[in-house]
Amino acid sequence: MLAIRKVAAGGHALSLLVGGEGTPTIVFEAGFGAGLASWSTVQSNIAKFARTVSYDRAGIGQSEAGPKPRAAKQIAEELHLALQNAGIGPPYVLVGHSFGGIYVRVFADMYPKEVAGMVLIDPSQEAFEDWTRTHKEAQRAGRDEEMAKASQAVRDESAQVSTSYEQARAARVPAGIPVILLTAMKDETMPETARKVWAEKHVEWISKVPGGKHVVAEKSGHFIQAEQPQLVVDAIKQVFDQARSRSTERS
Repeated sequence: MLAIRKVAAGGHALSLLVGGEGTPTIVFEAGFGAGLASWSTVQSNIAKFARTVSYDRAGIGQSEAGPKPRAAKQIAEELHLALQNAGIGPPYVLVGHSFGGIYVRVFADMYPKEVAGMVLIDPSQEAFEDWTRTHKEAQRAGRDEEMAKASQAVRDESAQVSTSYEQARAARVPAGIPVILLTAMKDETMPETARKVWAEKHVEWISKVPGGKHVVAEKSGHFIQAEQPQLVVDAIKQVFDQARSRSTERS
């Protein structure tokens, strides 16, 4: 059964949804403006065979606001502290959607010995961001208007996007861990040319990860976990099983 827990993460508390048993623990990181609710279908399925944790970042949902600036390293540090304070120790399989993919990559670089695997769901990519700077037509329509209506927490994270991308650019994937990256092919909010480059940058990145696997979600928009949840569940189960096998081999 899944249960909400309020856990200290320094000077503020984060809202965690925890459930299931088994190691490694699956930790979910949502995209901009999203929180633990975005994982409901996938988490309930994964909790049948593993311990799971989803959460609301500081200032989102039921979580208290945290210190600024809200760049990736700060967010990763708070998640790590919350997991420790909740008594949920490593190893972790990190699952990141959209900009959450940036956050989990930075987390993995900061705590490499604690991370047993990663699943990246249509993740934001610093190489794509570089491309958009020289291709204005790739900008998502109405982005400025959307941000003006966003919560303070989302605006605070958005203000640190460049810093978070730079932190991800410097981050390294821990050696030998299984990594699966899923790419959505029906994101209607993005022009076709940009969507093609988005997929190309995903292929470029995962090809540099030894043993990395790329999965194309042909029928899904950006929220693959909502539109094709079984695809996400299967990817997490695969990484979970590989991580367990590696742990058995080392012991």
